[in-house]
Amino acid sequence: MAEDRQDKPVPCDMPLLAHWSKPKLVAEVGFTEWTPDLKIRHPSFLGLRADKKPSECTYAHDLTDLNQIREEVATMARDNVAWLRKKGLLARTVTIKVRYDDFTTITRSHSRLPTDDADEIAERAVRLLDKTDVATRPVRLLGAGVHNFVTQEDMASRGLLPF
Repeated sequence: MAEDRQDKPVPCDMPLLAHWSKPKLVAEVGFTEWTPDLKIRHPSFLGLRADKKPSECTYAHDLTDLNQIREEVATMARDNVAWLRKKGLLARTVTIKVRYDDFTTITRSHSRLPTDDADEIAERAVRLLDKTDVATRPVRLLGAGVHNFVTQEDMASRGLLPF
């Protein structure tokens, strides 16, 4: 799904050719070599990666703007809600993943009553950033996910629905 992302810097010398898309699937691409201007030569599709989530994003340049980092995590967290609702699930746990510029990778998570509320999930994910060093260290990768699922039927049978 294409989206207009003119607010984001284009990580190449050809901004008119850049086209941002919202990831739905993750594919593996092989190539023969890097060109002198750091482009890949002879890319070839190797297959889809079921073990990788499109809810993670490795950036072409390190992120240092805390507001942009918060926006990215909130968007990723909200994207999980569409999946939850499609599957008829609620999530107890919200998790974020951060990889810094030195490739140190950390995760933070928060659990509470199950929900599929987009604003709550996004807020929890953004609050988890406060438990990281994203305000002081450049960020290479961000991810947001939901875990620890229950169905609405499970919640109703236990008398635990939050409404």
